[in-house]
Amino acid sequence: MEKTITIGATAVRFKTNGLALLTYKREIGRDLIPDLFSIYGGKDEVEKANSAGKINVEKLNVEAIYNVAYVFAKLADSNIGSRDEWLSGFDVFPAMDIALEIVPLAIECITSNAKIKNQLATVGLRSKATHFGRKESFWKRRRQV
Repeated sequence: MEKTITIGATAVRFKTNGLALLTYKREIGRDLIPDLFSIYGGKDEVEKANSAGKINVEKLNVEAIYNVAYVFAKLADSNIGSRDEWLSGFDVFPAMDIALEIVPLAIECITSNAKIKNQLATVGLRSKATHFGRKESFWKRRRQV
């Protein structure tokens, strides 16, 4: 799966495939799945966010967002240098906005279980709705297109 996201003035391609888990482990030295849950503060925080309808911003793991974004960008473009070099090339890097875009890519990459996909994706939709002041149903329609 591939997606292009505009960060600042730069269009950045992100890609996931069967190699994503191994590439993440090789580049970052940790497993993608626990880091994916840690983006929102851990599995318990994901469950709380699903029931409350919002994300606790204080629990966000920005480093995990940077790592996931970097690896997915590297899968799309193997000429990207180190993570720090890549990140320093952006004037702005809105971690929360990026997380809302790349977490669904990661979910597609690691699971076919609808319950897990819905649990993680719902957190993204709810936080996107809260972040941009729109109802969750607005984003569901956009996602289906």
